[in-house]
Amino acid sequence: MSQVLKVVPFTSIPDATFWHELTRKTLNIYKLDDTPTPLWGYFYSGKALLYSPRFHLDSHSFDEIPETVGTVVRGTLFNYSRLEDFKKSDKSAILNSICDEIWADISSENVFEDPSLVNRFFLLCYANIKKYKYYYWFCFPALILSEDSIVYQHIMPITEYLPAPNLKTLIDSFSALHYKQRTFFVIDLITGTAHPLHGWQDLVREEKLVVGYCDPCGNPHAPGWPIRNVVATILCHCSPYVQTVDIVCYREEWKSGVCMVEHGIVVCGLKVFSLVDINRPLKIVGWERNVKNKLAWRVLDLSSTLDPKKIAETACFINLSLMKWRLLPSLDIDKLFAVKCLIIGAGTLGCNVSRCLLAWGITHVTFVDNGKVSLSNPTRQTLFDFKDSMQGGKCKAYAAAEALKRIYPNCQSRGYEITVPMPGHAIAIDEDFKLLEELVIEHDAIFLLTDSRESRWLPTVLCQAHDKICMNAALGFDSFVVMRHGNYDTPIKKRLSCYFCSDVVAPVNSFESRTLDQQCTVTRPGLSFIASALTVELFVSFIQYPESNEVEETPLGIVPHQIRGFLSLYNLLISRGEAFSNCVACSEKVLQAFRDNKEELLLKCCNDALYLEEITELAYTKENIDQFFLDSDLDDNKED
Repeated sequence: MSQVLKVVPFTSIPDATFWHELTRKTLNIYKLDDTPTPLWGYFYSGKALLYSPRFHLDSHSFDEIPETVGTVVRGTLFNYSRLEDFKKSDKSAILNSICDEIWADISSENVFEDPSLVNRFFLLCYANIKKYKYYYWFCFPALILSEDSIVYQHIMPITEYLPAPNLKTLIDSFSALHYKQRTFFVIDLITGTAHPLHGWQDLVREEKLVVGYCDPCGNPHAPGWPIRNVVATILCHCSPYVQTVDIVCYREEWKSGVCMVEHGIVVCGLKVFSLVDINRPLKIVGWERNVKNKLAWRVLDLSSTLDPKKIAETACFINLSLMKWRLLPSLDIDKLFAVKCLIIGAGTLGCNVSRCLLAWGITHVTFVDNGKVSLSNPTRQTLFDFKDSMQGGKCKAYAAAEALKRIYPNCQSRGYEITVPMPGHAIAIDEDFKLLEELVIEHDAIFLLTDSRESRWLPTVLCQAHDKICMNAALGFDSFVVMRHGNYDTPIKKRLSCYFCSDVVAPVNSFESRTLDQQCTVTRPGLSFIASALTVELFVSFIQYPESNEVEETPLGIVPHQIRGFLSLYNLLISRGEAFSNCVACSEKVLQAFRDNKEELLLKCCNDALYLEEITELAYTKENIDQFFLDSDLDDNKED
């Protein structure tokens, strides 16, 4: 008795690694590009007993999957950059286009050379990479050439259809086929041997043909979805030579290293009738139903299942990746992720600078400070709260490092309680100096953000001696200066000045004879935010475009030497200063003394700040300057 064959459809099972890789590619490669891209999936024969055939995708699906993974199926990804485009896409047109490709391969006999062409799929997708939410719809196109195209006599177990010796021959010969030939093949009923599909005509016996295909279904009463295009291929080519076809649904199961095919079934007596003038299939089906069994897309939310730290790794810096999409394609994010920054001074500037660095993806931040968090700090210093100031206060360096890790758990943040040796501050040279120098050597960029002039001297010398990027920011009441120091390797006449190059006196103990308002950094509250932001923006521009000069336009704008700001006028002044050959911090005389005996230099400077004026001959320089102004006054009097 003839009956219409019922077919079990695919159920898509995209692995979590697939979505993670899609997120990465959307962020870094696809961006705004909606161009269809190749995709690969796979299924296993007979793995899902009594369940729908499982169709798998994983992180390797964006490259051609190796033959060792099940039966490989080629597909196409339509990844949309907007949810509206995903919803409004012409799904019928896409389905027809893919089916035209399948039909062209079947009707042109390409399928005989590469039988894997009978199986195709495509995926429509929109990835909300901020929320890890995915809208997607799979389709497994199947061609129906006639309303009566799948009429058969009966289904029987493969163990009843083939005797045991022939079954063993089938297993062995199937394994010997090329992996693409295993998708769809012909079988010699006499011996049970599997042969490549292109030799099908030699195996027709009394107008009957036996074919086989890898069946992903485990249902003992129905075949899996790929049989539809197998039947379409048979009807397209075999009708003049064959009256009936038996289709072996080949299903493997391995037990203790032995291949078993007992779950396989055979669809017997499929009628092959002649179809006249077939230009294209009568009907196309294949859209996957959602969890409510409706023909509609599915929605997957992975945010609750992923490790929050792993999500943060991508989500925290998504802004940087989005910059590369359209606004700043040249941005080198890897360079930002790799740079190591040392912040000397974990006060108002240090807190704000570290937050800006973190926003730029710079997660390796180390703090140096010897102060404690006081009750007056949390309102101005953004990394601290009231608890940090209790019981005498936490060390600022430690508290700042812990705060950054609370903001971004993957941050590589450390704190060191170090007293920076300073000119005019008599101290014994101890381990603090050695540790500070080790930290400068270990890091790529040093930020000088302390609250006194003399505390910036030693870090400036260390940066010059070890060729490190040095950024400086200092605040007044309503003005500030932000600058990057010149590189020591540059000739003196071309080198940019450091923080001390404009001085004709050595830094001294600025805390002596000061009142409370002079000892504290009394400044307008908003000033530190402005100066900190400009410090980081200047730093990022410099490491992205290190070869640019102060007037050359880069994708991030100019890369100036100094920025001076005046909040009372809401004004910024861009300036350039040249290195001073008698500078107390970056001149050759100071650096040579540092190289000769750094401990002796430091000890003498700390006990007598005027020692720096002696080795740099600043006293002589000051006399020249005084004489210059005196001569100018005399010249003016002569003219009068």
